[in-house]
Amino acid sequence: MAATPLHRHAKVVRMVVSTYQAASGAGTAVMEEPMQQTHEFALNLFSHNAAVFSNGYNEEEMKLVKETRKFWNDMDVKVTATCIRVPVMHAHAENVNLQIEKPLYEDTARRILEGAAGVVVVDDRESNHFPTPLDVSNKNDVAVGRIRQDLSQDGNLGLDIFVC
Repeated sequence: MAATPLHRHAKVVRMVVSTYQAASGAGTAVMEEPMQQTHEFALNLFSHNAAVFSNGYNEEEMKLVKETRKFWNDMDVKVTATCIRVPVMHAHAENVNLQIEKPLYEDTARRILEGAAGVVVVDDRESNHFPTPLDVSNKNDVAVGRIRQDLSQDGNLGLDIFVC
């Protein structure tokens, strides 16, 4: 939801996504036995528990690739993902790096996201306040912050955002 309005404005040609997915997505066993699993889960991160294919990507990562292309109706957009389970109970987070076709400045990106349906911008650099899974639990809107230029890409053709 956060990348789509930016794609419509500046056409994403490549997206690199790292997801940090809550324990609740791993199933009820993880949720029902938190005390037994604390030593394994609460102090650890682990690869998403989906089946891993011969190409090294797991089912969740390939789903993200395919669904992005389908949703954007753009089979040429390059997408790569790494999906990780993290020790939070609800809500997922993503770091999204976008390579775009035409320059997009972070102030313009912020305005686009502030006007997007279902998106709330939480991007306060001064107080270091950005989206967290705890803040978005039991809410429908997608929170986005850490909106910044990707310094590794010339010509303002790259953007980083953090989404919960």
